[in-house]
Amino acid sequence: AIGYIAGKGFTERFAYFIYNFAIWDIFYYVFLKIFLDWPESLLTWDILFLIPTTWTGPVVAPIILSMLMVWLALVIIIAKGRGKKPRLFKTEWYLLIGGSVIVIIAFVWDYSRYILQRHSFIEIFKVSSEELEAIAYDYTPTDPFNWGVYMSGVVLIVAGIVLYQRRKKMFFSR
Repeated sequence: AIGYIAGKGFTERFAYFIYNFAIWDIFYYVFLKIFLDWPESLLTWDILFLIPTTWTGPVVAPIILSMLMVWLALVIIIAKGRGKKPRLFKTEWYLLIGGSVIVIIAFVWDYSRYILQRHSFIEIFKVSSEELEAIAYDYTPTDPFNWGVYMSGVVLIVAGIVLYQRRKKMFFSR
């Protein structure tokens, strides 16, 4: 809603949306640390989302993505403020979306491996929700986070942001 109210046009609204989401996400962890003294470190595992499946990863992973979202949002908003159309080109969108999908794969990697050790992909759709719930309750991340997959997604996202920033001539110039 904030993005819709603050922006004009899809790209600007998208920028305000990701900016607000990213700031919320960063301060979510800041306040968890202040009030609960958690996480113990930036490498502590966390459950990030539960839809459509469980997403897990070290706390630093969503914080890195949040910083990238702030960077992209600010470049779009500043470009608009300098009178440039904020529109992203297809290549930039492909890099941002492709990188995001790869990052999501990294987040669901461990949980998916855990579930697929107990049931085949086809069986998952035949198992009762109670049984799947029981399996999910026993899940604790054990494998190392798949940094290779995650970082390949981050590289694509950074490439999309840099490509946009270069096209808008937003490097150290007015």
